[in-house]
Amino acid sequence: MRTEPLPSRQGNPWRNHSCLCFTLPVLLLVGCGGEERPATADPLVSDSAGVRVLTSLVPEWRLEDVTSSSTLLASFGAETDREALGEITEAVRIGDGRVFFIDFMSKELRAFVPGGGTETIARRGEGPGEVQYPVNLQRLRGDSIQVYDRRLGRITVFTPEGAPAYSVSVVSKGTRPPTRLLRVQDSLLVGVVGDPGARKVLARSAFADLGRTPEEVVLFDLHGAVVDTIAGLPGFMDIRMGSSSLMPVFGLANSFGVSSPGLIVRGSGESPSFEKVDLMGRIVSIHRLNLPPTPVRRDSLLVLMARDDRALARLGSNVDDLPFLSPDLLPSSRPAYKSLRTFNSGEVWLGSAEPFRLPSKRWEILRQDGTWRGTLGLPEDAELLDVDRDVLVLRRKDDLDVQYIEVYQLEPPAAAPGSQ
Repeated sequence: MRTEPLPSRQGNPWRNHSCLCFTLPVLLLVGCGGEERPATADPLVSDSAGVRVLTSLVPEWRLEDVTSSSTLLASFGAETDREALGEITEAVRIGDGRVFFIDFMSKELRAFVPGGGTETIARRGEGPGEVQYPVNLQRLRGDSIQVYDRRLGRITVFTPEGAPAYSVSVVSKGTRPPTRLLRVQDSLLVGVVGDPGARKVLARSAFADLGRTPEEVVLFDLHGAVVDTIAGLPGFMDIRMGSSSLMPVFGLANSFGVSSPGLIVRGSGESPSFEKVDLMGRIVSIHRLNLPPTPVRRDSLLVLMARDDRALARLGSNVDDLPFLSPDLLPSSRPAYKSLRTFNSGEVWLGSAEPFRLPSKRWEILRQDGTWRGTLGLPEDAELLDVDRDVLVLRRKDDLDVQYIEVYQLEPPAAAPGSQ
């Protein structure tokens, strides 16, 4: 369904452009007299073949628990509100205070309305304005809301009032729809497409193998046609035993998001780093945090199953005694971060790696220029869903395991000594 005109289809306007080059100063850590300069929140900047490389040293501030030192703006869906919610997986807040969210249990798009409870925006179905497998909820300019349906292979855009505006179906290679799809400009979509047949085996034992399935970053126009394949992602890594697949998480290698208009953010391996790529596929900048990986036990299957408790349940409780994994398939360390989130402010947030599908409890906040703005902690029962101009949307659970939403105004503390 379409209720507004769309841009005319064009060829790829980014081909045959000359490469951009950057000349940047290198910031030295050594001051006059040979004394070491104190670490600051300003990143070290270097230039490598026209690519900015920014290494962030320390955050400007640290906040152990955002809920104890920030202002609570709103709360939706707690037991006292008598809201029976399923599983809230994504949420975005718009300017009038409403919070749109995906209820993954019912496969619906719903919204919290201040003072008015919840309302259903998109019910489960295949018709106009309906969804089957909603993911990738995104706030667009003017507070319109876009949601991607992974099963139907289409995006649907809703007005700020929740009415369906238009839908676009996308098909990439063959009949495989993207696994993730976001708006990158007013007239462009960017998606991630994996090819299971391209899985590469990295190590093998007598009973299992360790492999990685690469993915491609693909541009689509608003007619759903492929414009170009502009970049790649290392893809997820898993261990397979016959038809069974165990899916550990290794750092930010599979992370993907949209930053300022025309820039795509992707994880760059197992270290706490990421890259910004333009719409021609050129790396504009590389961002790194000065953080070491976390050593792990090489003899434990648990280190591989950092988020896959369902696979653990299939294997049984005594997983350390299972004989099918050789040390060749076990990593010697695990990166400290597994989540990468981008928001309309242009900031990039990196979330800590937690075991057994637990959400990230510590977030590192980096500005567009690479400055390490702060370190933010969340309580054990909280998960970060959205940030807009320092307004945070958190999912929480009460004593009865009922989910609800809290909205906070972030109030950063003063910069830490030595960070200026």
